[in-house]
Amino acid sequence: MAMSEELTRRGDEVFERLFGAAPDPQAGDDPEFMAILRRVIFGQVFSVGELEDRTRELITVTILAAMQCPGQLTAHTRAALHVGATPEQIREAIYGLAPFLGFPPHPQRDRRDERGIPRRRRPAASRPAHHDAGGGALRTRHGPAAAAVRG
Repeated sequence: MAMSEELTRRGDEVFERLFGAAPDPQAGDDPEFMAILRRVIFGQVFSVGELEDRTRELITVTILAAMQCPGQLTAHTRAALHVGATPEQIREAIYGLAPFLGFPPHPQRDRRDERGIPRRRRPAASRPAHHDAGGGALRTRHGPAAAAVRG
């Protein structure tokens, strides 16, 4: 068997183990590119080493959350659940990103507006860069994963 065929076979086995179904060879806008990705991601990267599927998927979920890839994040969150990760483990893995990516705005801060309490904001020039960028981005990153865990 040629190396490419072996990687395809191994990749399809890993894909099915993670997602619970065989890959659709015609999926996506570019089936040829998707086949290459499956060979590399699942046939080479995900099929070697000592990590079990659950740990590998938890790592993948955190990376996809950090990269803001909602479609892949949803798919891999479902895969993590399929291979035995609990919703709590997925949340903990994603929450562990906050110190490195920035915390979302505090929920009580948003409720102050509802109660008519004005916000005291520093001028933009004196706010740390992560003050504006981190919070909303973190909330956006975790929306699809949270929805997949809940749903």
